[in-house]
This record gives sequence, C-alpha cells and structure tokens, in this order.
Amino acid sequence: MRHTINYKGLDNSLLNDFFFNKEDFVAYDGQCPICLSYDIRKYAEIDIKYNFFFNYCNHCHGVSASHHLTEEATSRFYNAFYTTGDHKGTGIKCLNYHNVIKQFLPYISIKNKEIKLLDFGGGSGMMAYATAEALLERCKINKVHIIVCDYENETVTSANKNINIEKINNMENITNKFDFIITSATMEHITYPHAMLRLLFSLIEEDGYFYIRVPYVMPIYKMLTKIKMFSWYKAEFPSHLHDFSSLFFEKIYDTYNISGFKTLFSAPSCFEYTFRYDPFKAALTRLIRFPYILFKNYPFVGSWSIVSHREALTVN
Repeated sequence: MRHTINYKGLDNSLLNDFFFNKEDFVAYDGQCPICLSYDIRKYAEIDIKYNFFFNYCNHCHGVSASHHLTEEATSRFYNAFYTTGDHKGTGIKCLNYHNVIKQFLPYISIKNKEIKLLDFGGGSGMMAYATAEALLERCKINKVHIIVCDYENETVTSANKNINIEKINNMENITNKFDFIITSATMEHITYPHAMLRLLFSLIEEDGYFYIRVPYVMPIYKMLTKIKMFSWYKAEFPSHLHDFSSLFFEKIYDTYNISGFKTLFSAPSCFEYTFRYDPFKAALTRLIRFPYILFKNYPFVGSWSIVSHREALTVN
C-alpha cells in the first residue's frame, strides 16, 4: 500500500501544491550529509508516523533531515515547482534582492576590471544581474560575466552591454575560477552539501569573495514542537533538508579543511519578507528577531549569511 504524505497545509513552503509518497524518500546512511561525520544525534521530530526526524551534528553544528527525496522525486518536484504559481520564471517573489545586496556589498572590493560571477542556485539570475549592476557602479568594473546554475529554464535578459549571462543546469563541466560566488537559499536543498560547498570554495579566485545565505530556523522549529504550536509546520521539509547555525560558520574552514579564507561578515540575513509583499509576516519576523540586537547569542533569527574572502598570495 502506498501511503500519501500530505504536506499541503505548510505555510511559506515550496510544498503547498505537492504530495509525496513514502516510497519517494530514502534514508541517509547515518552520516551528517553536511560534513560526513558520524557524530550525530536526534534533534527534533518531523513526522512520527513515518519516523522522519532532524539530526544535529556535534562536529559541524549543522542540522539535517533523516530522509531525503529520491532523484526521481526531486526532479519531479522542481520541474513542477518552476511552472507553478508565484515560482514560475522568477523564483520566490517575496525576497527583496536589493536588500540582500545592500547587506554584502560593503564587504566586496574587487580590483579587476573584468570579472566572473557564479550564482549557484540563482533561479532566473535576477539576483546575479542586480549584483553585477551594483558591482559595475561600486567597484568601477568594466565587464561582468555571469554564470547561473539552476534547474529553472528561464533566464533574465541583460539590458546592459557590460553584463552577459550564461545559464547551466549542473556544475559538472565547471573548471574556471570566479571572482565572486553567490549561493543564496540553496544549500538547504542540496542532498549532500559537503561536496558542493568544498567545490564552490575551490572555485574562488585569489582575492575573490563567497556570499552564502542559508536558513537558521531549527531553534524556532524545536521551540514550536516543544510547545506543540503550528504542528503542521515541518520547517519546509522535504524541500529544506538542512539547517545551518552561527556555530557552523564559526568553524566552517576547519570543517572542510580549507585555508586562505577570512570571514568578513557573519550575521543574520536581511529580512526575506517586505512589508509590501506581506505586512504581517514582515512585522512578525522583525519582532521575533529584535532581541538579537541586544543579545548576539540569541538563536531565533531565521536565517544566516556570511561573506568569505580568499586572501591573495603575497610574494616577498
């Protein structure tokens, strides 16, 4: 008998229009898919009936689901996702890309006049294009070559002769290095982030930059499950497989055995919801995060971002 797992009631979730069967899921093998450590412990329930739960990794301080979608189910899901409702053509519409760019732009100081930018998981390329426009103005760059890697077929059209955009759907043939790499709200969807994060770090040029934005919702999710509120909320599983914390980013270079990088910025991400898009959610998210202004170890922030810089080698 095929058991239908109905997550239709999920709020702010990619799953609003989708259904999965138990056979669409496969269990992880006991390793943390973020760092490949076996030092994990059960953290929070997802679905007791199907024995789905979140694990906390004591090594990298990331959180991952116990199960993930099969390749076939994943492909089916994202193909439908990009042809449905608000997601069609542009990805999530609630995010103000310009606010994201304002958060990381002050830390970017690129000296090259012609640069290569990779946006991994960049949808139609809207954010990459807006970033390129900002870099042309701030850093006095002459030319930006953008590569966007994503399932989505549509690509934003460049209206600027100094910006060109190329679209790919996988990273298999990428060997060139980049002056700037962006991955915004993407790593939580990758089945095994370990390999992808190591690859992306390896593709950054000397004196290049890496911007990462990820969810940090597990403290909120665990609190809600303990007090039995919003029991329908599953932290956007199975679209979101992983959650990352400030502690994860504190030791990210040790976790992946990476040297030569320095974190320039590490803090809660800018707010995803604008008052114009959803006044209630915009106000609620700002209210929940307000204590972070006073207490920097306050965990209920919802998301996290860093800007990492690969330092240039100096020759004496």
